[in-house]
Amino acid sequence: MPFELLSTDDFLVEEMAAHLGLSCEQVVQREHAGDLFSYCKQSRGQQRLYPTYQVALANSFPDLLQRAKAALEPNTVQVHCFFTQRDPDLAGLSVREVLSGRPRESLKLNSLASWLLSLPLTRRVDAVLSALERERAHSEAW
Repeated sequence: MPFELLSTDDFLVEEMAAHLGLSCEQVVQREHAGDLFSYCKQSRGQQRLYPTYQVALANSFPDLLQRAKAALEPNTVQVHCFFTQRDPDLAGLSVREVLSGRPRESLKLNSLASWLLSLPLTRRVDAVLSALERERAHSEAW
């Protein structure tokens, strides 16, 4: 199964392990090593959920997940929100949309969002890193 950067799927540890060809223990070890993260969603009880987009991130942008975790942890929900929420500093796009170069849904793009998505990948990554720095500074202010 290919893991997509714009995927909205969340897997339980058993599902993530099966899709990665690992044991559940290996998935947890990768999480402790900083290669993966999970979070709990109230509607799913205390089950840990692994967003599948992080596998695509690890394959395409290997250090970005670690940088986000280092900047925003221990709040893994904030890490997840950083990658998934639309950001006014990114022309109303999410980090994953900026990195993939396209919006996730049929979003009517404004001229700034269209311009941002048209930039070369290195410039889009720079914009994401600037957004991460702002988010880190904002979280430290709390």
